Amino acid sequence: MPTLIRFKTVLLTTLVMGTVGCSSLNSDTHVYPQQVVTNFMDACVKSSNGKTEACTCAIDKIQAEYTLKEFAKIDKELSEGGKPPERFVGIVKECTQ
Repeated sequence: MPTLIRFKTVLLTTLVMGTVGCSSLNSDTHVYPQQVVTNFMDACVKSSNGKTEACTCAIDKIQAEYTLKEFAKIDKELSEGGKPPERFVGIVKECTQ
């Protein structure tokens, strides 16, 4: 499986697995709780065969682009079978090139 496709799948799976499972999901902050970042990084690095730099890039850009509230909304939509926003997919592309 090409790296970009695998990495997209990893990020989406990471979100659906409850990365944003915290009590402050309605927050308008762009600084996510450490547990959210840790969960994301752990799952991403493991699933991407150790691509720590790409995972760090992704979470940094996701935090800059999306508030925690927006990130939680993406998680909910993905868990219901929806598709990620184009910009979200673009972030993944930027980080895997």
